[in-house]
Amino acid sequence: MGRSRLTADRAAADCLGVPRSALVLVLMALAGCAAPLEPPAVTVHEALRLEIAEGDVGRPPPDDAAFASAPRVRLPDVWPAARRVRARAAWYRTSIDLPAAATVPWAVYLPRAVMNAGVWLSGAQVGEGRGRHVNRPLLVVLPAGSLRAGRNTVDVQLRVEPTYISVLDAFVVGPEAAVRPSFESRFFWQVTVVELAIALTLCLGGSGLALMLRRREVPGFAESSLAAVLWGIAMLDLVVREPPLPALAWQWFVTSALAAVVAAMVIGSHRFLALGRPRLERAVVMVWAAGAASFAIALARRDPRLVDGVILVWAGGTMAMGVYLVWLLFLIPRQSQVRSLRVAPTLGVAGFIVGAHDIALAFGTPIAPSVVLTPYVGSLGAIWVGWRVNQRFVEALDESQALNRDLERRVAERGQEIARGYDRIRRLEHDRAVQDERERLMRDIHDGFGGQLASTLALVEQADVPRDEIAEALRDALDDMRLVVSSLAPIDADLIGLLASWRARIERRLERHGVRFDWRVTDVPPLPWLGPREALHVLRVFQEAVSNVVQHAGATTITVRTGARPDLKGRPGVFVEIQDDGRGVSPTPDHPGAGLRNMTQRATDLSGTITVDGAGTGTLVILWLPVAGPSPTQ
Repeated sequence: MGRSRLTADRAAADCLGVPRSALVLVLMALAGCAAPLEPPAVTVHEALRLEIAEGDVGRPPPDDAAFASAPRVRLPDVWPAARRVRARAAWYRTSIDLPAAATVPWAVYLPRAVMNAGVWLSGAQVGEGRGRHVNRPLLVVLPAGSLRAGRNTVDVQLRVEPTYISVLDAFVVGPEAAVRPSFESRFFWQVTVVELAIALTLCLGGSGLALMLRRREVPGFAESSLAAVLWGIAMLDLVVREPPLPALAWQWFVTSALAAVVAAMVIGSHRFLALGRPRLERAVVMVWAAGAASFAIALARRDPRLVDGVILVWAGGTMAMGVYLVWLLFLIPRQSQVRSLRVAPTLGVAGFIVGAHDIALAFGTPIAPSVVLTPYVGSLGAIWVGWRVNQRFVEALDESQALNRDLERRVAERGQEIARGYDRIRRLEHDRAVQDERERLMRDIHDGFGGQLASTLALVEQADVPRDEIAEALRDALDDMRLVVSSLAPIDADLIGLLASWRARIERRLERHGVRFDWRVTDVPPLPWLGPREALHVLRVFQEAVSNVVQHAGATTITVRTGARPDLKGRPGVFVEIQDDGRGVSPTPDHPGAGLRNMTQRATDLSGTITVDGAGTGTLVILWLPVAGPSPTQ
């Protein structure tokens, strides 16, 4: 747009046939007729200084007589310790000569007035700063019409703190519109930017410190994060107007924090570079501790000369550690392939130069630029440390996620392998169960009705065997086959149902032998473990007991009872009693019959017991079975 407007101006001038310079003069004249010209802003480089011992605000002297013996000083005016011993404030007087009264608001712009300042115009106070102004510029607006034609006296009262190095920089008096941009620019860079840098530094340093204290995986970064936090705390002194602590305690706190930054960075660099130098680290800590203790004593005595001396010595020791730290920072890129660490030497050199600049500026050395630079370079370093810690945290998260994905993949693969293994095991178990059941059936067929059929065949081959005897042998074989088949039927843990099926199968045979059942069966708890194999064991016991009655007892009635009772160990269980009214048979323990041995073995396989008692009328057989089922060892 500027180029197009210039082209249009040139075209208009060429069309009018008037030189451009003449056109500019005409436009300036028209502007002068429209509005009176304001005098330009004045930068005050010299002023009369009148010291005040007590430091009361009061009012400036009404005339120049009081300043007759006051020295004329060149600004900036840095207060040495000797002056801070005898004075607490000072008046700086200058005058502004105006050809005409000001028609627009003017302002007094104080770039640097440490610790605070107030402004008087022609004996009347027009404004003052609030709180502390360590690094804050000050702008005092003069009301429109307050500046008259001729001489106008401007008095600036500088209020100091004895333990701080105080200074009044050259200030500017001029139209507000002319001086405000400079004030706002300086305020932005010295206050707003510093506040943002401090906030970001504290956030990054605090989060990095919290992370590194819990996970010290990266050597040196915990100390570096601590240095960032300390840096942010120290820089608060530049922007805080109302400290949360008493003035002397606050000064000690922020100064000690600033000195501790270098000590923490040195120790952190040792950790990162794996340099075992415990004696040097103890010396670094002792230098800081000695400086902090000496500074506390000097502040307690409120002696500016002692405070300045301690600060100077302490700063010298800290600068020496800074030189060593810069050397360590140059070693870091050589031992690490991380690209972001290559900036460490640059930050170290910049920090050392800026630190030396600010120390010289604080002690009154005229050096450009005349602003405190530490917040910018130091905050950049602290932000870099915090960013590096968070970057390491993000890298660790990425590594963790990659490991988790790999672990999930491996777990999925292993899960599939395990599932396939379980499928194979289930198939093997099924095949083994089928094989066991097949072998059991074959064994039962061979030992049971198969053997009976073989015996019957032998009887048939004998010519003189009665037909009834052969038929009875065939019935026994058929009953045994039915017994095996019944054991394969679904039982659903019902012992009573098993007894009922056994009764239905054997009752007619007993009737042919003149024996009847006296059925006194009651409900018993279910036996969840009662499967085909176990059912066959139970039926074999019943079969053996009834066969003994038919063959040896000469009984007419078989009584069957059921019930529930625990055994001698307190295990819950059920029992089945089979009792006849024939001749009692009581086998001796030393010579049990083959049938009793088989019954005892089958009961043992079921974790139960068998009892045979023939002392009374007939024979009593009691089978006791546990509710919990056979033990795994059975």
